[in-house]
Amino acid sequence: MNTSKLECSFDGVVAIIRLLDAEMLSGAFCADTQGLLLDAARKQPSADIVVDLTSLLFVSSEGLGALLTLRSVLQADSRKLCLAKVSPLVAEVFEMTQLDRLFPIETDVEAAKQRLATAG
Repeated sequence: MNTSKLECSFDGVVAIIRLLDAEMLSGAFCADTQGLLLDAARKQPSADIVVDLTSLLFVSSEGLGALLTLRSVLQADSRKLCLAKVSPLVAEVFEMTQLDRLFPIETDVEAAKQRLATAG
């Protein structure tokens, strides 16, 4: 799946969702982004998910809410979520809100996939 806002791939085990817009998790884009994330996750109903945040420059409280919703939906299906390639500014938001305790965060997609593979 490829839209102008995100790109999805599936390697047989893990679905990788890459946000393509720097502002996808801020302001007016959040509701659309949440819908796109949930749609992408539903297309691979048994896969764990890596969200690649390479392009993301900022995350608002609404953006955090979108990721929390995705996490809740996945957990209800016994699926796991890991974030990858988080910028220092976005990582700081996760640390300040203590959401880094809820979301596993890795430096790259391969490390995120490995973490999901070894998570219980």
